[in-house]
Amino acid sequence: MMSQTAQAVVQNLVDRAVKLGDRQLAADIRAFAAQRQFGLVFEHNRPERLRLYGKPVMKGDVVQVLPERGKKEDSSSQLLWLVNAVRGGLLI
Repeated sequence: MMSQTAQAVVQNLVDRAVKLGDRQLAADIRAFAAQRQFGLVFEHNRPERLRLYGKPVMKGDVVQVLPERGKKEDSSSQLLWLVNAVRGGLLI
């Protein structure tokens, strides 16, 4: 969503384009402004890692082996493992 200041600037540019008789330029400015973010912009990204506790493990997943319930995580539980196969409920 654009701030009021940015909206005013865009509208001023559109008005100037219309005064010049270039309605296509005005339409292009509106289209460009509609797809741009003005002001404080946060990048839209996907996290590198996300714990999905209830997801069934599949071949190709990257997993962490967590400690037993009630025990604290240590450096070994931070290791990442690539699942090559799942056989009989065991990760290989």
